[in-house]
Amino acid sequence: VGGELAAWKATDSRRMLAFSSVGQLGLMTLALASGQHLGIMAAVALAVHHLLVKSALFLLVDRTDGFQATWPVKVIFVLLVLSLAGIPPLPGFWAKLLLLQAWLQNGGVLAYVTLIVVLLTTVIEVMYLLRFAVMLKDSRPDPVDDRLSMLNRAIAIALGILLIPAMLLLQPLHEQISRMASQL
Repeated sequence: VGGELAAWKATDSRRMLAFSSVGQLGLMTLALASGQHLGIMAAVALAVHHLLVKSALFLLVDRTDGFQATWPVKVIFVLLVLSLAGIPPLPGFWAKLLLLQAWLQNGGVLAYVTLIVVLLTTVIEVMYLLRFAVMLKDSRPDPVDDRLSMLNRAIAIALGILLIPAMLLLQPLHEQISRMASQL
């Protein structure tokens, strides 16, 4: 909750992304704390999703708190933000759904309190991510085409494109994550 509130309050994009990561770590901790196989699956799914999405978002944000926003970058950026917010059918939604299902298996008051906290923090997350996405409206392509910024954009686009097959291959991914959770 603290990470999501700090991200909501942040005024620069790098700080917002960093505090958002704290919030995501909280979700992973809640997933593990469920004590359920689904909870371990959720923690793995959240961790892998976060690794891909947040890495790409950090690569897209430059040191001047702006965006190197050509149209492909804008499309990938929106896709990444929507997945991080947990919008279906993107992979971020399924990771959060596993977390909620793990706690529903537990039942009891603590499970319902956890559900409410996760849903409220998701609303906070959506609010600051939408504010983040609005920044795209005023963005312009970076006039300096140095190799590092081009490489950053290429890596971010590749990571964003990975969300599409992940969305289409949810069943095999689900089975693989289940096997990983069993080993854990």
